[in-house]
Amino acid sequence: ELEAFSTALAERYPDSNELRIMSALPSGDVSLHPMVDRFLTPVAGLMLAVVGIVLLIACTNLASFLLARAEDRRKEIALRLALGAGRGRLIRQLLVETLVLAGLGGVAGWVVAQWALRLALSFQPPVPVPVDFVLELDGRVLMFTATVSVLAGLFFGLAPALQSTKPDVAPTLKDEAGGAGKPGRFSLRGALVVTQVAFSFLLLIGAGLFVRSLQKAQRIDPGFDTGPGAVIWPMAEISGYDGSDEILALNRRLEAELLAHPLVDRVAMADRMPLGSEIRTEDFLLPDVPSEAPDGTWEIDNATVMPGYFEAMGVEIVRGRTLVDADVEGDRVAVVSQAFVDRFYPGQDVIGRTIRSGREIRIVGVARDAKVRTLGEAPRPYIYESVNAEMAFGVQFVVRGDAEPTELLAAALEVVDRVDPDLVLFEAKTLDQHLALMLFPPRMAAVLLSIFGGLALLLSAIGIYGAVSHTVSKRTREMGIRMSLGASGRDVTAMAVGGGMRLVLVGAGLGIVLAGGLTWLISGFLYGISATDLATFVAIPVLLLGVALTAALVPARRAARVDPVRALRAE
Repeated sequence: ELEAFSTALAERYPDSNELRIMSALPSGDVSLHPMVDRFLTPVAGLMLAVVGIVLLIACTNLASFLLARAEDRRKEIALRLALGAGRGRLIRQLLVETLVLAGLGGVAGWVVAQWALRLALSFQPPVPVPVDFVLELDGRVLMFTATVSVLAGLFFGLAPALQSTKPDVAPTLKDEAGGAGKPGRFSLRGALVVTQVAFSFLLLIGAGLFVRSLQKAQRIDPGFDTGPGAVIWPMAEISGYDGSDEILALNRRLEAELLAHPLVDRVAMADRMPLGSEIRTEDFLLPDVPSEAPDGTWEIDNATVMPGYFEAMGVEIVRGRTLVDADVEGDRVAVVSQAFVDRFYPGQDVIGRTIRSGREIRIVGVARDAKVRTLGEAPRPYIYESVNAEMAFGVQFVVRGDAEPTELLAAALEVVDRVDPDLVLFEAKTLDQHLALMLFPPRMAAVLLSIFGGLALLLSAIGIYGAVSHTVSKRTREMGIRMSLGASGRDVTAMAVGGGMRLVLVGAGLGIVLAGGLTWLISGFLYGISATDLATFVAIPVLLLGVALTAALVPARRAARVDPVRALRAE
């Protein structure tokens, strides 16, 4: 009904209602906002995959430690089997022990989630209005967590249970399976360490790409001056001002009072700010440029600006002239972007050319391209139309000066309070806070993936430390023999570290293959770099290998300091 009603209005009043079509959606089909939801799904999928990888790394760590524990209990298990215990009963016992660990981990995770949820709900994204997210750890979330905990415990506890319950009973009871071990054999524990390293590498590559992307985004030239500034957005139409003439007079008074303030030297006024949250287009008829649209028009981004806008915003006029006060009362004129010229009139002089959008608009200048919707976009055709009395609504003010942004904002608020204490402001912020909206997605991605990547790296370091430490403990007697025969502490250290680092190198190689094959999935979220950024693929292996080497060195150096006599007596 809404769509039919608004369509009828558009047909009856095409000048004011064309393309203003209303629609309704069931609330159950909307998570946050219809325009935002299409971005939420891939982001939510990415974060779920990241969390799943961290869970996998944690579980491989658990399985690795369970294997080590089972190896230490091999005599106990062999004795139970020799006394008649069934293998199935022993497997159930070991799985129950694993499930207890998994359950305790799930409870601890639930406690941490309560704290993390409160922290998340206290965060406000850089948008004009407060956002109140309704999130809670309801029954579905708790059931999902419990299911994941149980399945992880069963799956990763089963392999150690199966392996530890099939020993050669007689040799084990005689302690013939101990001793030096099998250093050349690629065991299940080794495979688990390789898996940890590979997936940690994948997460760290993702985090590195987003950090590099954020660095690139912060260095992108938006095409306008990003220096100190403040933005205020008066809502005159709901503050008691009736008619466009009163609003235009208010805007002029605010401009004059702002410019009279000692901290302010420039003021820009426009009904749309570049890189803001609003996307606004208008249909323009361009002579000699055919369009596929039924009415022959082109949908082009545009803004209505006051004289002085280009000077205050630092947008360079490359041809023609800027807008002047006479344009407010005279014929409709506009300044177009260089991308507009390149797209519609390449190699032509557009100065003096007339375009239409319900009215004739004469082009008087060409401005340097500026970022309009996002930092990563290609140059976009843009039309800066001069304001007139009928288009004075919704004007935003950008206040410039040599002072700090917070001082400029305080000065602007002081002027507004002096001009009209009852004037409603939709927004009052620094220019840095305005630009933070565009940097919010890459910044949050970099922060979150860095946290998860760091957690994965920590878990891998623990796993490598545990693997090397357990290997050293099992080869203590061998090391004592080697040292009694003349091996130096450095030789023993190198032997212990070498075993662990071989696993790390295999895992890093597998991680490079995984990263090369999967990072294209996040290429659409990156600014200014490719998904195979060379700097990231060089820096991350260096970081990972450095952390792994440190984790392996600690138990290896401890082994090098062992007393050969005590080592030879070790059981």
